[in-house]
Amino acid sequence: MKKRAVAFCWMALLWMQAAQAQTRCVVVDMETRRPLKAVRVITEDNITVETDYTGTCLLPKTFKKLKFVGYGYMRRLMNKEELTDTVQLLSTMLNEVVVYGKAPKPGFDIKEAARRSARIGASMSPGGFGGFDFFRMFDKRTRRPSKKEREANERILKTY
Repeated sequence: MKKRAVAFCWMALLWMQAAQAQTRCVVVDMETRRPLKAVRVITEDNITVETDYTGTCLLPKTFKKLKFVGYGYMRRLMNKEELTDTVQLLSTMLNEVVVYGKAPKPGFDIKEAARRSARIGASMSPGGFGGFDFFRMFDKRTRRPSKKEREANERILKTY
């Protein structure tokens, strides 16, 4: 029984030393104060530690400088003396987008629609599909009369 108690004391002592050999740090967003997960903390010896879902990371005691790197956040360099239990990172992403524009008028303006369609029709080439007007082929003022129609018109003019 004494052997188990001594072994347990040694294990507790080793665990306490291991806990003291590490520095605990929480990484949060500067604006919202929410913990950030998956932020990489890199020491000058290239030891990399990632924060968990609570923003917590355990750092070894043997570092002089730290670099905090997170997606969408500015990198932050810190000395050992500057390190506190909570490190705040500044976001580089925009939270707001402002769109300026002209408010549409309620209802339908027939005059403006006619002007707009006339501008579009004038800008399209007459040889292409945009220049085709279905009803224009029935307008007798704009189409050339067929041979039959010309002969019928000549007969009518001769009889009078």
